Amino acid sequence: MSTPAVPPRDVVQIRLVDERGKPLRRITCRVVDSVRVHSAPDLGTDDDGIVNVRLPRQKVVGQLVLEAKMFTKMPVRIPLEVRPLEGADTLAGVRARLQNLGYLAMKSDAKLDAPADDQLALALDRFRFANRIVDKDLVPAGPAALPLDDRTRQRLEAAHDTP
Repeated sequence: MSTPAVPPRDVVQIRLVDERGKPLRRITCRVVDSVRVHSAPDLGTDDDGIVNVRLPRQKVVGQLVLEAKMFTKMPVRIPLEVRPLEGADTLAGVRARLQNLGYLAMKSDAKLDAPADDQLALALDRFRFANRIVDKDLVPAGPAALPLDDRTRQRLEAAHDTP
């Protein structure tokens, strides 16, 4: 299993789709809060409906504003809240990093602070195996519960948090 590419840690990648799940291609957009615009003036989605938005490292609460001819009356405003990840020494931080790296498919209604479960344990096993954090019998090393062993935590932080 290969690890998907991760955008730099101050970039948020958002994929926009219509009600049928088709990508919203080549849509001009911007991110604003009550004080300032956070995005470049030429920001827009690509052919896959993906927009990469560079944001400050602190929490941002605002809107993603879509401006296109298809929105005839006015721009579409999507509420947006972006907050920094918790540390890789917390359950929420581990889950978020594994999900961002593609090892954990998080359900939309899953709680980030839920107790460790089989899904998280399997995701940690896949991450450890892909990163050669295994014992002599090729079994993923370390417990599946928190706190993570130092080797797994350090590798998870390096894989996810390093630009």
